[in-house]
Amino acid sequence: PSSQIVPHQRWGSDGLEMNVSMTLQEYVAATTGAGSESGEGAAEDPLYLFSAQQGLAGIALDLRPPPLFAAGSALMEAFEWNHTAQTEHAIFFVGPTHSSTWFHQHHDAYNALVFGRKRWFLLPPEAIYGTYTASVLGWLERDRAELPVAPLECIQQAGEILFVPAGWHHATINLADSVGLAVELGRVGRQ
Repeated sequence: PSSQIVPHQRWGSDGLEMNVSMTLQEYVAATTGAGSESGEGAAEDPLYLFSAQQGLAGIALDLRPPPLFAAGSALMEAFEWNHTAQTEHAIFFVGPTHSSTWFHQHHDAYNALVFGRKRWFLLPPEAIYGTYTASVLGWLERDRAELPVAPLECIQQAGEILFVPAGWHHATINLADSVGLAVELGRVGRQ
C-alpha cells in the first residue's frame, strides 16, 4: 500500500538490513529525529529510501529521459531495453545527508540527481573495495586508504546525470538531503 515504503538498506549493530518496511511517518521520524525527545537526527548512517517499479506508479508517468537517453536516440539503439523496460527497472530514491549505498554493480545505468549533492566512488569490475561489513562512512575512515587501486571520485550536483558502465563497482554517500532516479538501460546490444 502507499502507506508503506521500503528503504534499500540500513546499517545497524548487527550489520546490513535489507528491505526495511515502514510507514512514511516512521521514515521521516527516523531520518529527521522528529518525535525524539532530543530532536536530533536518529542515525549516523541514516535510512536511504529506494522504491522500485511498484513505488513508481505515479512517477513513471512523468519519467522523461534526458535527450541523450531518449527513445530513438543513436545511443539508446545500442542498449537492450526499450523505454518501457527501462521505466520498469527505474529506482526512485530519497535520502538524508550521510545516507549511503554500499558498493554494487549492475547493467549500464544513468543516475539523475534532482535535488541535493551526492559523492560517488567508482572502481572497475576487477577492483577490490575492502570489507563489506562497514557503512560507507566507516569504509571512508577505515578501508579506503588501504585499497590497492584508488577509486574514481566525483561529486554530483542537483540537475546532473552520471552514467555508470556495466560491471563497475560503485558506492555513494549523500552530502545533502537528496532525491533522484536511477535508470538501468540493459546490456549493450539489442537481442
